[in-house]
Amino acid sequence: MRGDCVCYDIANETSKWMDGERNFRLFRIMSDRLRKIQSLVRALGPVPAASVWIRRALRIKSAVLLNAGDVRIRLRPCDSDPFVALQVFGDCEYDLGPVRTRTLRELAETWRVQGQEPVIVDAGANVGYSALYLAGAFPNTTVLAIEPDENTFQELQRNCAGVASIRPIHAALWSHEEGVRLQRDARLKSWATSVCEGGVTPSIRLDTLMDCVPNSRPLILKFDIEGAEREVIAAAARIVRDAACIVIEPHDLLQPGRGCMSPLLQALAGKRMDTTVLGENLAFFESDLLGWV
Repeated sequence: MRGDCVCYDIANETSKWMDGERNFRLFRIMSDRLRKIQSLVRALGPVPAASVWIRRALRIKSAVLLNAGDVRIRLRPCDSDPFVALQVFGDCEYDLGPVRTRTLRELAETWRVQGQEPVIVDAGANVGYSALYLAGAFPNTTVLAIEPDENTFQELQRNCAGVASIRPIHAALWSHEEGVRLQRDARLKSWATSVCEGGVTPSIRLDTLMDCVPNSRPLILKFDIEGAEREVIAAAARIVRDAACIVIEPHDLLQPGRGCMSPLLQALAGKRMDTTVLGENLAFFESDLLGWV
């Protein structure tokens, strides 16, 4: 009889523990969804954000035109666009802070006086929201917005059509220019397109991309290219080292053993850089530009 009681106690405690685990997971899911809703409200405003979520719930795929602050954007409710919008315009994941932003603006002006063109490379530009944000934050620059997926690139062109400083480029940033193959994650829609060897999608090296702009100099390099940063940076370490600021989404957690960040760390070895966390990104900023401000 005592053995039966012990077994019952163990089963009862196990059931409670499992219920607790389920409740905790449910709490995390609900908290994450609430945070995303709040971020989209900050990005678009309450009524447009509600409209987007309702359209998504009803699976209305047609794109809508909305204001994200001072920027007019085209958004597809049933794709990954709402999540990109909330990150860029709601969470402000590319906001470097007032001191670093002001420093980069002043540096861009100095370069222009010296006859150099300050360039922002937006690698993995998706539908163009990050390019619009960066172009607005740093108006006296040229933004090279590069995106390999054809359908996503078309949205990029539509979103950036009215901004002269943004140059959309249909290609994948890679270590050579012989073409690559796209690999898509159907669960994440257009948000997560990675590349690999062998394919017909155009590819371009970082140094070749910079040569598209006469007298160019890299002000900001933004990489959100699903692990391709390993090949890209290894093939153009000089360009990376010369940049005043680098913003990169690390992928070592999703691709263990590849050392995706290793070429970046090698390229920056010996150079004094401030490092900060911006949402899902790491930002490296040339320390000597700041001094003791």
